[in-house]
Order: sequence, then structure tokens, then C-alpha cells
Amino acid sequence: MEYVSRVPRPPLDGLIDDLYYLEGAPPYARLTLPPMPSALLIVNLGAPFRIRAGTDIETAEYADGCVVTMPTRALEFGSTPDPVRWRALQAVGAGAVPTDARGRAV
Repeated sequence: MEYVSRVPRPPLDGLIDDLYYLEGAPPYARLTLPPMPSALLIVNLGAPFRIRAGTDIETAEYADGCVVTMPTRALEFGSTPDPVRWRALQAVGAGAVPTDARGRAV
């Protein structure tokens, strides 16, 4: 899987931490992201992907993309074996999010 990251130039660098894309065969069936103090925008150009929040049993499927705003618990991203094609933007963080040992916001 190819991961390419770019930091935007001013004035966008004050609002956006990272512009990146992921493309290719995913090395894992699932990826867990910890809580983060920033918003994440994902535009999906490939096969649908699934997200499960925290310890939820249910997953939500996204075909076109999604916006994740200030997640307070870990997110699990799942994809099919098909190649991934994501374009994403991570906004500048709003500060630290304290979490407990299980990754839940406190």
C-alpha cells in the first residue's frame, strides 16, 4: 500500500495538518486509530470500507467517504481485499484528548 503525505502551504497550514492518500492492497483487514483531537475527512475512490467505534458490535459502511469529527474513542477501519483508494485531510488539532487505558475519552 502506498501512503503519500503532504503538508499544505500557508495559509492552509494553519487549518490542515496533513493531506494524504492511501492507495493499493491493504496490508491488514482492519486498522485501529486512537482518539484524536482533530477532524478527519476521507474521500473514498475505491471499494466501500467499514468503521466500528470503540467496542460497538455494529459497523457502518461508507462507499463515498466520511467526516470523523473529534473522535473520543478508538475507531476500527475495515476494508475488503480490494485495493484501497482514499484521499484524506486531517484538520489541525484542538488540543489533547485525555483517555483511559481502554482508549475512551475521560
